[in-house]
Amino acid sequence: MTTLPHINQTHIPHPENLTREIALRERHKSLMLRAWILAGLFFMALPGTLLGFSNLMAIATHHGLGALRPHGYRAMCTPRSLAGSAASSSE
Repeated sequence: MTTLPHINQTHIPHPENLTREIALRERHKSLMLRAWILAGLFFMALPGTLLGFSNLMAIATHHGLGALRPHGYRAMCTPRSLAGSAASSSE
């Protein structure tokens, strides 16, 4: 029966290649971090911006101006303050 070592033996590079291997490993980590950040920004911006905007537009077209009451709409179009100022300026 064989036993497995508790500690995995890692490859120890030659001192001449050590700097090169460290630089390659750090570059790989940097690229992975960039990809992770860009993926996070993409999946945050797409649903939050594009889908949210289209949802608001759909709600706005669904409700439209039909939700306004007729007398409220007329009051918004011709406010009494404007009608009163026009009458006083003509006198």
